[in-house]
Amino acid sequence: MFMQHIMNFERNFKIEMVKPLVFKIYSKLSKETFEVINYITDWHCKCPEHIETSSECKHIKLIKSWLGFKKNSRIAQESKFKCDKFEYNLDNNNLIKPLPTHPPPDPNESLGKWIEKIGNTNLIEFNIIMDYIMNYIDKIGFEKTLHLLTRCPIDKIIDLENEFKDGFWKNRKECPIKGCKYISHNKTNIIYHLATRHHLEGK
Repeated sequence: MFMQHIMNFERNFKIEMVKPLVFKIYSKLSKETFEVINYITDWHCKCPEHIETSSECKHIKLIKSWLGFKKNSRIAQESKFKCDKFEYNLDNNNLIKPLPTHPPPDPNESLGKWIEKIGNTNLIEFNIIMDYIMNYIDKIGFEKTLHLLTRCPIDKIIDLENEFKDGFWKNRKECPIKGCKYISHNKTNIIYHLATRHHLEGK
C-alpha cells in the first residue's frame, strides 16, 4: 500500500500525493479539489483552466514547485519529453509499458545505481522512480517490475548486486539499504539520507 504524503503549500493550498505521480490539490479558499497526474513528463490537471487552454495551470505549477522543479529546468519543459501515457491493468494482464529510455545495467553495476541511471536518462528523480516501482512490487515483485519497465531479462536483474533489504518496500520509515539502521518518519529525510549517505539521488 502506498503511503500518503501531505504537505501544506503556502496558505491556501494543501498537496497530497495519493499514489506515485498522482497528486491532489486542495484549495482552502474555494473548497475545491483538483487532481494532477504526471505520466513521467506529460502533465494533466482536471481543473477548468487546464482543460480549456491546455496550458500549464497554477495547480501543475504548484506540484512542480513542491517537487523542486526549477522554472526553466529541462524536466519542466514538458513538450520536449512527452511519452506515451502509462496504462496498466494488472488484473487483465496488460503489462506496464517500458520507460522511453531504458539502458541496460553496466558490468559490476549495482541494482540501486542502475535504477539511478534509468531515472537520470528519463529525467526522473531517484525517489520518484523508486516510489513508482514500489507501487507494483507487492503485485508482481521487484524483479518483474524492473523487467517490465526496462525489458531487461529477469535473470540478468537477479544477477546484479542488490544493496536493498529484503521486503524494504513494506517499511517506508527506514533506509532501504542493507545494513543501514537509519529511521525517519519524514520521507524528505529518507531521500536526503539516500543522497548523502548512499549517493543515490539522480540528477
